[in-house]
Amino acid sequence: MSILFIILNILLILLLVIFVVKKNIVRFSMPNNIKKYIIAIYCATLIIGTILLNFIPTKNFVSINETNGQIEQIPSTDYFKDLASKGLLNTTDAYKQNQNLSLDYTDKKLKITNSSNNITIICKIKDVDDGKIDIQNFVTNCSFNGVNITDKIMPSKITLKNNELSIYDDSSFDIKFRKFDYDFTTTQFSKANSENSDYLSPFFIMKIMYIQIPKNLQLNESSMETLDIIN
Repeated sequence: MSILFIILNILLILLLVIFVVKKNIVRFSMPNNIKKYIIAIYCATLIIGTILLNFIPTKNFVSINETNGQIEQIPSTDYFKDLASKGLLNTTDAYKQNQNLSLDYTDKKLKITNSSNNITIICKIKDVDDGKIDIQNFVTNCSFNGVNITDKIMPSKITLKNNELSIYDDSSFDIKFRKFDYDFTTTQFSKANSENSDYLSPFFIMKIMYIQIPKNLQLNESSMETLDIIN
């Protein structure tokens, strides 16, 4: 069907050119030999352009990798705790560290409050009393509409005041990006591809805060409900 369509287009172009020349609809004020060359080049350009245009596929002009319905597995919190207890957090690509800080703290008691529901807090008691609270924020690899946004995710917010370590975080993200459709096919000009729309789409982000506290620091009882302690 495609080859027949190409042949019909070529014949239509040739008939149109012959009709224009024979009927003198367009007059050329130049020698006949030059006129023949121009007509030949024009016809060849139209014919080649027609062939190339019809050979452009309607889809997948550029090869695209698909997941074939496979669901990306999110590493569990238990897996993180196992790595943390063994000191192997730097040996895995399952989590990306987006914050690392150390706070001086010499008091003997501490209260930890977590006002966000999307942060898992894991606490480890050090073997030494060094007067420092070490905090690391981790996040799982996250993609939105095929775009990796892991580097765009902000770490959790932390304040240390009056013997209280407060942790809070935004539960939503404002992501703005533009998509360039590099698949230059006839589908580029369809109505669906010519319209833009704003919409909200939920996606999952797993955040983990790893806190290491001095050996002799005593945690408030209410703090025990907001975190997991590992050895």
